[in-house]
Amino acid sequence: MEFLRLGPKGYVAEIFSSFQGEGPYVGRRQIFVRFAGCNLNCVYCDTPYAKEHTKLCSIEFHSGERREVKNPLSVTQVADSVRRLLTPDVHSVSFTGGEPLLQDAFVVAVAKSLRERGLSTYLETNGFSAERLSNVIKLFDFAAIDVKLREHLPSDEGYENLYENELKCVRIAIESGVETIVKVVVLGKGDLGDVKKLCEDISEFATAAPNFYFVIQPVTSPNGIKLSASDLYGFSEAAGEFFKDRVMAIPQVHKLLKAP
Repeated sequence: MEFLRLGPKGYVAEIFSSFQGEGPYVGRRQIFVRFAGCNLNCVYCDTPYAKEHTKLCSIEFHSGERREVKNPLSVTQVADSVRRLLTPDVHSVSFTGGEPLLQDAFVVAVAKSLRERGLSTYLETNGFSAERLSNVIKLFDFAAIDVKLREHLPSDEGYENLYENELKCVRIAIESGVETIVKVVVLGKGDLGDVKKLCEDISEFATAAPNFYFVIQPVTSPNGIKLSASDLYGFSEAAGEFFKDRVMAIPQVHKLLKAP
């Protein structure tokens, strides 16, 4: 699947304000810029509407009203939409997807504009390209890298290259001094061996990193999670062998809150 790298314009699925539902900043208010287009087909994807370039972008206003505007958007359109949603409790602006790194030139332009306005920036990525992450990482305060396990994807084709890039992205983020969050979604107890391997593979450069967290995220529905607490203890203990007290097991809280 090919996606255009438009530079000063880009495809955005939606811009809205909500609570961060994943990772160590769960419950913190963020403004989300959800980029449209993704290069993966994860079996647990919960934003299928953002997989392709969309004709329209849904933009929330402070009143809660949403309006649709035509894609692609300019940097000014995105920055102004974020500014209108600012409230005193906003922690940062999340660049999420889809997959933001597919539009890395546009991400750079938007992140520069927001940082010039004094806003913190938070990148959520599948880490498919270490090269593209290198292009943007200096413009972010936080980087959450969602490392995929083999069974997350419908095909093994290209998995080794994806995994290698994800590991490189974790290293790049850590070495850039960005607060780095590795998130791994777990579907069941059978994922434990792969999680142990991931921990071992990144331990060389992540164990001593001062601003690093390892997040285990059980697949979550509005009705809860399938994995038991005892199952999650096993994942947490395995990761704790490498990362001690920087390991967290957190479901997708925004789903439980029925927030966007």
